[in-house]
Amino acid sequence: MTQHSDLRSSANVRRWYAEAMLRHARWLLLVAILLIAGTVSAVFVAQRGEQRRARPPLSAPLDSGTSATAEDWEYEIKDGDRPKARIRAREFRQVKEPSAFLLAGMEMRIYGQDPATFDLVRSARASFDTSDGVMYSEGEVEITMGVRADGSGGGRPVKIRASGVSYDARTSRVWTDRQAEFELEGAEGESTGASYDPQTRELRMESDAVVIWHGGEGANRPPMRVEAGQLVYAEGSGVVHLMPWSRLLRGTLRMDAAASTVTLNDGRLERVDAADARGVDETPDRRLDYEAQQLTMYFSPDGEVREVTGDGGARLQSSGKSGRTVVTAPSVRMAFTPGKSGGSELERSLATGGARVENFPLAPAPRRVLTSEVIELKMRPGGQEISEVVTHTPGQVEFVPVKDGEKNRRLSAERLTMTYSGGNILKSFRAVENVATRTETPRPKLPPSVAVTRSKDLQADFDPKTGQLLTMEQWNEFSYEEEGRQARAERARLDQAADRITLSNNARVWDDTGSTEAPEIVIEQKTGEMTATGGVTSTRLPDKKAKPGGMVRGDQTLRARAQKMRVTNQNREIEYEGEALLWQGENRLRAPLIRIDRQQNTLVAEGGVVSSLPVDGRGMATIRGRTLLYSDSEKLATYRGAASLSRTGLDVKGETLRLWFVEETTKDGGTQTQLDRLFADQDAVVVERTPERTRTGRGEHLEYHAREERMVLTGGNPLVQDSQRGISRGAVITWYSREDRLIVDNTGSGPAVSVVQRGKQN
Repeated sequence: MTQHSDLRSSANVRRWYAEAMLRHARWLLLVAILLIAGTVSAVFVAQRGEQRRARPPLSAPLDSGTSATAEDWEYEIKDGDRPKARIRAREFRQVKEPSAFLLAGMEMRIYGQDPATFDLVRSARASFDTSDGVMYSEGEVEITMGVRADGSGGGRPVKIRASGVSYDARTSRVWTDRQAEFELEGAEGESTGASYDPQTRELRMESDAVVIWHGGEGANRPPMRVEAGQLVYAEGSGVVHLMPWSRLLRGTLRMDAAASTVTLNDGRLERVDAADARGVDETPDRRLDYEAQQLTMYFSPDGEVREVTGDGGARLQSSGKSGRTVVTAPSVRMAFTPGKSGGSELERSLATGGARVENFPLAPAPRRVLTSEVIELKMRPGGQEISEVVTHTPGQVEFVPVKDGEKNRRLSAERLTMTYSGGNILKSFRAVENVATRTETPRPKLPPSVAVTRSKDLQADFDPKTGQLLTMEQWNEFSYEEEGRQARAERARLDQAADRITLSNNARVWDDTGSTEAPEIVIEQKTGEMTATGGVTSTRLPDKKAKPGGMVRGDQTLRARAQKMRVTNQNREIEYEGEALLWQGENRLRAPLIRIDRQQNTLVAEGGVVSSLPVDGRGMATIRGRTLLYSDSEKLATYRGAASLSRTGLDVKGETLRLWFVEETTKDGGTQTQLDRLFADQDAVVVERTPERTRTGRGEHLEYHAREERMVLTGGNPLVQDSQRGISRGAVITWYSREDRLIVDNTGSGPAVSVVQRGKQN
């Protein structure tokens, strides 16, 4: 019990002590807490002051319509795992209604199918409507297309600058209806309204589009300016579409067209296709006009025109100081070469599908019109003048006169070549295979005369100063026809100044009156005169209107040979010279010179004449003299100068012989020219031979009447010497050969008759 009491007392003491200690410790703890709190408070106040001094000032409270703001903001639009666009902005503000982002210092990357490249859009300020996914920038926007994601700088960057630009985040399409400018490699341009679709890589310039293409790298060339109502650039294919109209300007070159297509190659101008195109290239010395329903221009790597093709109603006209040349064809191809002083020069032109080349030189040269399926024009250095024109298919050229009364010439052949001197003046002309010419010569109050020639080859030369025709040669089977006259030869030459045609090598000329053959025949076209030389053979056909009879019968074929033959006075006068020979049936006439006048119906032979013709039914007679004059109207042939007639049994001589002819009917019903009578004058001599005797008569004048076989000698103390009966003299001596009777008149008061018996002597 006591133990328990002690224990309780001890516990109480400890409790009291503890409570006393606790009461004392509380004051200590309170003091410590106060000290700690003061210290902490002092540190907190000091640090908070320092933090407040270091902390930036707080933003103003957000507007009621703003959801959020940010700086250095980024936003990405994806299609699955593939990025479609990344947007960065220096400042960002999100608007509640309508839901939109307002961006300052915006930069946007738009990705197409190739993630290695993107289109970069920059704008000072832009708004992005989250409801329809369209971004819009009121201020200036710069778009760079084709930027390499790896920063290598490859590709063909295209830059667009515009204001009022919209961007569709769903399609990545960019557009504006305001003025826009763009740059690409080697080109720059502008338009009113533009759009770009990175998915199709198509740039559209909506109206009043202007593009300027510069030359290739390092090229000192004038730029090309392209204008159009609307322009569409397909970046992937490098094709630019111009519509509904287009215009190209380059230095002195200008082309207007409907819709056109421009093709680029590595950023360089490669090709232009234009519809309903019309262009002009003009320099101080030359103007080149061209047009076609479809025109295509090809460019060199330096940006120079190297080829132009026109299809459908193509037309090319080159004008200069010397005249102009017009080329029309369904298709024309022009090849250009770089000029020495820059630009392109026309080198050649090829017209196909039925081409026509018309040359208008300065007067007085005739206008030339060339037609063929295919015609090639080659230009002289400088591209301003023609050097050569060639047809690659059969063609025709017409020389159209510029003055009334001049000849009109047409020429056709399988191949034609025209060579020009300076000033587009025709220098020479070459034609091969199936060559044909047609020349029309005007005549007052009459249809023009028409001359046609043919050959396998032709060469014409022209005056290099005037372009007038000088000479024209045709060879290989040459033929000629004009107003019923025809000709042929191996070679023919036309001398235009003299208007003379020369036929050589087996030449032949003929018409409905006859023909002439010779090694060379010359025809004077102005007068119709013809000269044949070198061994001539001619034939004159019968004239149905000619009266029968005469030494030269007009109703029978007359043939001739001579060294030279000349036909004048519209084929009325014919001259044979040099061993001339005329024959008609059995009749023959030889002389150094023979002239026939068809109008006067006369024949003249000079220089020693030999005739052979039937005289009195007793065979052929040979008649000689220095000259012969035959008049068909009188049927009289006069031989002068030691003239003589010889036939079997009869010889007649005299200084002059005159023979009259008559026409007699033959047994077969035809007619034959016979000698009617013969007069010999000045020392006339007649010798008659028979088997029985020889009788010789002399006198100043002899008459021989062929049908009676009667001879009369007068003048100069005529005599007759008979080999059997001696000599008889008288004033007039007449004998009859058929009757063997001689009559001598010595007194003049009447004839003294002497009858001579055969085989007996008086």
